[in-house]
Amino acid sequence: MEEVLTIKIKIKNTREVVSPNGIVRMLSFEGRADSPYFRGMVMDGTDTQIQRRGDYNRLSARYILHGVDYTGQPCKIFVENNGEDTGIVITHPVIFTDSVALSFLETEPLVGHLTTKDGLTIHIQLDK
Repeated sequence: MEEVLTIKIKIKNTREVVSPNGIVRMLSFEGRADSPYFRGMVMDGTDTQIQRRGDYNRLSARYILHGVDYTGQPCKIFVENNGEDTGIVITHPVIFTDSVALSFLETEPLVGHLTTKDGLTIHIQLDK
């Protein structure tokens, strides 16, 4: 699978609610994207993690990237990245962009995963 976005994440703040039925965490984050298709910054991302007792974590992150596409044009990318943490974090990204060169990301099937070596990194790949 071809990687189209690599995003290094830095968590800024964490808030949580603990109930008898589970835990909800909201994390604000920033970061940097560096890949052959796009280079730029994460602007005010938010990740919501819901852990119901006896179930796996459900994850939902939303963020906007500001930067330049591979043609050198300034652009923005919105990412909604939903998934599950069952020991391995797998996500199903949805992307919208104002970049003509990156518009294929809006219609191609994508898959994401999280790695923790050298800090938190989100890898978004074409699911082919």
